Amino acid sequence: MTRLRLFLAIIFIFSSFNTPVAQSDNLGACRIKASEVRQKLSLGFPVGPERLANLSAPRILVVPFQLQDTPDYEFSTELKQRYERAANYISEFSSGKSKPQFIFSPVIKTEITKDDIETLRANQNIGNQTRNESISTWGFIRSFVSKYDSNLDFTGIDGVILEGSAPRRGIAEAMTYLRNYDPYWRPLKTNEGEVLNAVLMDSAQDSATIAHEVMHLYGLTDLYGTNTGPGPLSLMSSNALNLLSYEKWILGWLPDSDVTCLANVSESSITKFSFDYTKTNQIAIIRSGSKETYIAETTKVSDTRLLTFYSIDNEARPPITVFQDGSRPQFGGEVIGDYKAIGTKFEAPNFTLLVSDLNSTSITLNLVPKSLVASAEFKSLIDSSDATKNAAQLKARQEADAKAAAESKARQEVEAREAEELKAKQEADAKAAAELKAKQEAAAKALAAKKKTTITCVKGKSTKKVTAVNPKCPSGFKRK
Repeated sequence: MTRLRLFLAIIFIFSSFNTPVAQSDNLGACRIKASEVRQKLSLGFPVGPERLANLSAPRILVVPFQLQDTPDYEFSTELKQRYERAANYISEFSSGKSKPQFIFSPVIKTEITKDDIETLRANQNIGNQTRNESISTWGFIRSFVSKYDSNLDFTGIDGVILEGSAPRRGIAEAMTYLRNYDPYWRPLKTNEGEVLNAVLMDSAQDSATIAHEVMHLYGLTDLYGTNTGPGPLSLMSSNALNLLSYEKWILGWLPDSDVTCLANVSESSITKFSFDYTKTNQIAIIRSGSKETYIAETTKVSDTRLLTFYSIDNEARPPITVFQDGSRPQFGGEVIGDYKAIGTKFEAPNFTLLVSDLNSTSITLNLVPKSLVASAEFKSLIDSSDATKNAAQLKARQEADAKAAAESKARQEVEAREAEELKAKQEADAKAAAELKAKQEAAAKALAAKKKTTITCVKGKSTKKVTAVNPKCPSGFKRK
């Protein structure tokens, strides 16, 4: 029996341990609630009606302002292009469902100085914590809009960005206002109406930072601040040009058909579910009797497919804790490009998520409660996944060997053909050279045969020289 057939037999034996396949529940049970305690932005439903996620083409007024001691400041074409790139990023995240429209006002010349900005930077945290508008960034925005309202047209504007001319970057903060809430978060008042979304940047920022801040206005929260965040999987964690599949879903940018709701997962039995591997963004919301809500999702960063397993607590900051495979942790997720991902285990406090199989159309996952991690059932799943991985590895190696052999044979055939072609060319060249030599010799011989000679002919005292190919003396003359 070949090794491949042996492995397949092992897989068949282990498949006799049937694990129930989870059935998706109604998605209503898995729409995690937005923060109800203290977070204005969170990863939950519903996204506030004030946020830009509810608009397909929100209009954002960009107001560049010149500090008193930066008289040479200009809002250049290159800076405008940064905003357009940020708009394109957001359009790509949303699959074309939303793209902010930036409207640029003329530069506002102010009496604000570099020192004023430095003081604002130094006080922004304590100012916002104590809700002291005289020293906070939120107060700065209100004061600025109030003072320069007559210079600006807020008609049809859904958000505003103030971009300053400070010589170094320090402040990049989004302000998400709320109606009928704490007065500190009250909307901005303008001559043309209320503005509910704003960003303050004390200096020019790159396109990724602009997109990050604008995504706050759409309703997303920050995901950085710990070593258990999603890292390169989300713009809100690392300014990487990507969003979590779950973030796209809560913004309405991922269809419900790509979401599986496991609302009543057992804590006493292993649950099996799978993702459609032909789709890039897939989500499973996992809820059980415990307080934690878990999410397993697939996504893609550049050309790399990744599987991520994390918990969400919308009252925490950041609200995400990402779990890794302890044997080969990868910040943000596990690469699932081929069979090597089989056997990956993500360990969370109450569950372990096992990748038990992966092929070109699906990835199979088993959710194992903490109480069964040491069970024979879980061990059989691990053995089965190991056998599946070994069989896939053997098959891949055999395919690689066959490919290498085929490539070697093809290379040898090419080399043989090239050798035959070279030999034929050499023979043809030798024949052509011999023919050329014979032709040249014949031509030389013919030329020699046609060569003229000179003779001397005499008749008495008269002498004549005759030159010809075959010279002859005239009548009466004799050759001397």
